[in-house]
Amino acid sequence: MKNSILLDDKKEQSTSSNRLWTIMLGFGLFFMMLACLGLIYIFFASNNSPFQRGSNFTAGDPTATPPGSEITDPNYLAGKVAYDARRYEEVVDRMTRVIEIDPNLAPAHWYRGMAFWYLGYNEAMLEEMQYALRLDPEYALGYADRGLAYSSLGDKQRAMEDWQRALAFDPSLAKVHHNIGAVYTEWGDYDQAMESFNQELFIDSNRFSGWRGRAILFRDLRQFQPCIENATTAIRLAPEEWRNYLTRGICYLHSGQPETAVSDFDIVIQHDPNDACAYINRSTAHSMLGNDRQAQSDQSRATALEACD
Repeated sequence: MKNSILLDDKKEQSTSSNRLWTIMLGFGLFFMMLACLGLIYIFFASNNSPFQRGSNFTAGDPTATPPGSEITDPNYLAGKVAYDARRYEEVVDRMTRVIEIDPNLAPAHWYRGMAFWYLGYNEAMLEEMQYALRLDPEYALGYADRGLAYSSLGDKQRAMEDWQRALAFDPSLAKVHHNIGAVYTEWGDYDQAMESFNQELFIDSNRFSGWRGRAILFRDLRQFQPCIENATTAIRLAPEEWRNYLTRGICYLHSGQPETAVSDFDIVIQHDPNDACAYINRSTAHSMLGNDRQAQSDQSRATALEACD
């Protein structure tokens, strides 16, 4: 009997001990679960989380990690200065050095790509923009200028698709609105073109390109007085952009003002003595003024040059 009681006591002690371990294990698992939930929360709330990066990008700026504004590499900073100064070969050199150290910086690829474009290497530009977008799928400027590369290579449809993607990320990219307007003008969709140029100027009314785009649109619509007015605004904003004088000169010519047109064509030819369009239009203006010898001279010069596009 005594042994039976002892056995029962031992059983009870064993049961109590097992219950205690079960409770302790339960608390341990509970706190481990809380700790895991805390780590998950910290991860998703962190700026380094891939789920948070998209909301931190600045409109129109690179969104790679780190963003362009935080890159302190001396070659990157010098390359940006060279880009603003239009020293594009130096930009390529500087950004290549940056990429050799860290190939995962989307802004460096963007700068090198734009430098390639200004140097006339459209396919190299396209490759750089492709790389930048693989690094950062929310890079608005990447889409904007991959579209420019496609456009330069003759693929207007792909260009338009990329420009729409760029505006989805950053609708304030005025240059994208301009490029869309230019393509719509080529396609003869004048309503859409005007809407795009107006949006460009709504964002920044001092962009001469928007006024020139409108001037060309009015020229194609044969609305010559609005063409002259818009081209004049473009010239006032950017007198060094001599192509604006060609647009205005053509509209002066077709509105019956050949003498004023000649003055604009003279400015174009001073800047580019090989502009066939300026010569052929100035020839027409001189013919209207009765200056047959000058008209013939300009016609001969235009014939010797490449065709007016």
